[in-house]
Amino acid sequence: MKKPLAADRLSLMPDGISRGPYPPSGFLTVWDADLGNGDYFGLYWPLGREQDEPVVCDMAHDSWTMIPCFSNATKFADWLEANDYERGDCEPEDSDFAPAHFRKGKELIATGQIPEAIAEMKQACSLFPESSEYWSTLAGQLRRVGQQDDAVQAAIHAYASNWTFGSPADSVLRTLQSAQRIPQFANEPLIKRTHLLTNRFGGEKANDNYALLRECVEEYLAQGQFVRGLLLHQNRALMMQRETVSFRERYHFTLEGWQHEFSTLCEKHLGDSRKSLQ
Repeated sequence: MKKPLAADRLSLMPDGISRGPYPPSGFLTVWDADLGNGDYFGLYWPLGREQDEPVVCDMAHDSWTMIPCFSNATKFADWLEANDYERGDCEPEDSDFAPAHFRKGKELIATGQIPEAIAEMKQACSLFPESSEYWSTLAGQLRRVGQQDDAVQAAIHAYASNWTFGSPADSVLRTLQSAQRIPQFANEPLIKRTHLLTNRFGGEKANDNYALLRECVEEYLAQGQFVRGLLLHQNRALMMQRETVSFRERYHFTLEGWQHEFSTLCEKHLGDSRKSLQ
């Protein structure tokens, strides 16, 4: 992963690159402005963008989620300096980052300006492609204007997103299930399994979702859709890590084994193991 331009202005945690699944693989913890309760800011390189400047995210470990905050480390460092390296009253100003475009898109939806809203949502998804909420909102608006195929593609992205930024809504699965009737999507790995997939994880002795997700991962990687496959690989581990010890043992899942496999696949398919800065 590429060392950011503002690295020397930040207090990066030594050996602080996460191996995942939470925080996700490639998240580099920053000491500055930490809350002291296990939540930190951190640099994050979306999968497939290891040679770009990282975005900056904030942890919310109680809910196993993260929040994208800044488009790059330089803007984050500027904000830290304006707040004396604390979480002060000076609000982040990053109007070109994905969350700002998403908020603008929702405002446009509320006033019925749908084409303009779609443009803003597409920009949000382009700038930060791992948010299920961004993609699912885009899918809903595309469906609203009759762009059904594009809506299905957005829904696929919404499901194969990064679930540390929010799990896919039930409406995403419904959109994918309805796409089973569309010939060009008949063999799409997720869509052909959506009649079996659910959003239920935890609290059960057995769960077929894990086998189904594994099948999707293998098919996407075989098809050359590496980022999509790796995102689902990480999501599967994220859900598995929340299961009981006995459940993980029944499914032969170990954190160390998954971390090794995932970094090896990232090195093979993305050219970066996501374990160190370059």
